[in-house]
Amino acid sequence: MKRTKIFLVMTAAAILALGPTAALAHWDAGDGHKMHEPQLPDPTGWDVRINNARRQPDDPFEWITADDWQCSGSGAVTDIHFWTSWRWDMPDEILALHVMVFADVPDPDGDGPLYSHPGERLHLWTFGPNDYAVREVTGDLQGWADPPFEQWEPEEHQRMYQFNITEIPDPLMQQEEGTIYWLGISADLWGEGECGMLGWKTSLLHWNYDAVYWDVMNATWQELRDPEDGRSLDMAFVITPEPATLGLLGLGVAGLVASRRRRRR
Repeated sequence: MKRTKIFLVMTAAAILALGPTAALAHWDAGDGHKMHEPQLPDPTGWDVRINNARRQPDDPFEWITADDWQCSGSGAVTDIHFWTSWRWDMPDEILALHVMVFADVPDPDGDGPLYSHPGERLHLWTFGPNDYAVREVTGDLQGWADPPFEQWEPEEHQRMYQFNITEIPDPLMQQEEGTIYWLGISADLWGEGECGMLGWKTSLLHWNYDAVYWDVMNATWQELRDPEDGRSLDMAFVITPEPATLGLLGLGVAGLVASRRRRRR
């Protein structure tokens, strides 16, 4: 019993000692999630622009892309992961990354011309360069999309990245399993689009309604559809359940329990 207690304390201490490494954990297919289903990136899909033009801190965001997800368990949204690419494969410095959660406005007319879209903004986080982790993942030739200007350039870049925001302070509390929310993303770049532009990747999975972008000229949300075949477009992201440290601690405890059971036999 004494050895077990000592091992548990040492395991917990080791996990806490990981500090920022554990806090900035990446997400891999097969890891846990807290949404209807992870929306994995389409390696040959589109990247929809999310970086703003020049703006002051209090100016409204211009380039916002948003997609809906369904809560699969009540509780805090502490981890968000999404996939991106840079236009021309030319990275720029990200000054601020703005992540938003909106309430859902359901489709008001069924098969009519109207569609579901973000409603009231429930939460806004602004993250600096040290508040998230980025890793490059395998990509293929992908297209660049700038819908407000009707710019669609197929096979324009190749590199792809996963952004990982974990242990979010002041998290949004999902109220009820089955509730639909919208995730919106916007970014401020050092070069304001002259050195490079950041795009949010489209997903292999289509779920519920189309992703949308904010049409600043008409102050309305517009659907995102593939310009080549008209199919619905969704964005690549996953909402995950707990910080990675809890998972590691759980594995350690599970290993101890299994070991003790073997000794008793």
